[in-house]
Amino acid sequence: MRPDLLGIDMKKSQMQLGETMAILLVFMVLVGLGFAFYMRVSKASFEKDLKAQEAELSIQKLQTITHLPELACSSEGVITDNCIDVYKASASAGPEGFFTKNRIYYQKILGYSSITLYQMSPSEGSPQVLYESKKGSNYNVVFLPVILHDPVENSDYYGLLEIATYTK
Repeated sequence: MRPDLLGIDMKKSQMQLGETMAILLVFMVLVGLGFAFYMRVSKASFEKDLKAQEAELSIQKLQTITHLPELACSSEGVITDNCIDVYKASASAGPEGFFTKNRIYYQKILGYSSITLYQMSPSEGSPQVLYESKKGSNYNVVFLPVILHDPVENSDYYGLLEIATYTK
């Protein structure tokens, strides 16, 4: 049957169909823009959370290294907080140090990080790299002021402990 015999106006129907398609197109564009905006905000939030987690991981490793009995100052069985024995640190540094000799064990504890000790007083000494296991080029650095104790001379110095935690 012919549409004009049924009383249907073809031009009016085509106009309504075109309007509907235009409205759907505008709606889809708006949904796409909203989704793109949401993804951008979500990505920024994710990156912020990731940086916070990386900083927290660095602080945890810093606390771990300061409480290792291999480095901590102790007098009559009492461990002093934020204190590193200079002779223990010297024994741990370099290729012959116990961190290097026992790399597999310390890799489980310290992961991919680099730990460096700086003596600040009475004069600046050369930095001692206590532990180093690098992976990638992205890292987060945390510093902690520490006391460097010399048990032979029974003297204390100021030092700075740097830990760089490498991320993927």
